[in-house]
Amino acid sequence: MAEFFNVLPPDEARALLLSHLTRPVEAEVMATAAALGRVTAQPVRAPHALPTFNCAPCFS
Repeated sequence: MAEFFNVLPPDEARALLLSHLTRPVEAEVMATAAALGRVTAQPVRAPHALPTFNCAPCFS
């Protein structure tokens, strides 16, 4: 069972992990409809609170 317990020192494990990661790509601005399957580079925030009314009583 020893073959299932291969432990590396932290620095070696980090180097192995980083060697398998690709470099991040540059961020780009695009229309929401074209962004399907993409990941946001920055948080997406609404310009104002939605809904504009207190919705808590709706679920009680």
